Order: sequence, then C-alpha cells, then structure tokens
Amino acid sequence: MITIEVTQRDIDKGTRGSPYYCPVALAIAQYLGVHPDEEAQVQVITNTVNIPDLAYNRDPRVAGWLPRFQIYNLDSQVKTWIQRFDDRLPSEPFTLHLWEQGVATMTT
Repeated sequence: MITIEVTQRDIDKGTRGSPYYCPVALAIAQYLGVHPDEEAQVQVITNTVNIPDLAYNRDPRVAGWLPRFQIYNLDSQVKTWIQRFDDRLPSEPFTLHLWEQGVATMTT
C-alpha cells in the first residue's frame, strides 16, 4: 500500500473539474516527482486515478508511444470528496491509500 497525504496546499492549488490539476492528482504527482505538465500526467477521471508508469514512459526507446498507466479504482468516499471539491463545497485534507489490488481509498 502507498499512502499519500492530500494537503491543504494541494486543495488550494487544485483546479475544479480538471483531471490533471485536481488536488488528488497534484498530491500523487508530487509524491512521484512528476510535474503536472509532463506528457505522462497523473489523471483523475470519474471512477479511476491513472498513474503513469514512469520507468516505461521516460524510456527513450518508447518515445512517441502512448504512455502506460497503473489504474486504481476510486472508492465511493474518494469519488464523493472529489465531487464535493468540484462543486465548491468544503473539502478537508485527507490521506489517500493506493492498494496493490488497484483500489484507492481514503481516511480523514
């Protein structure tokens, strides 16, 4: 399991409705050392978080190919938190857990 803090800074810098700049994507990108403007970005899309396979995507032998991602299904709590953020409702920092089984969960 990987544990990532979604901080108040991530929330303040986040962009509502953006799959690349939502606070969850920003927190994961920071954890991985990936800049949100890189070609293979962390994406939060409806029901999943898509995390770039950095070793594959940065290999010059595959330059120009479609990036490869690890996909984690968002549980209902994470989806609700993202929806609240997008709807401009109060959104508190939380801890995100990425499980080997491909599920993303949260604790507050």
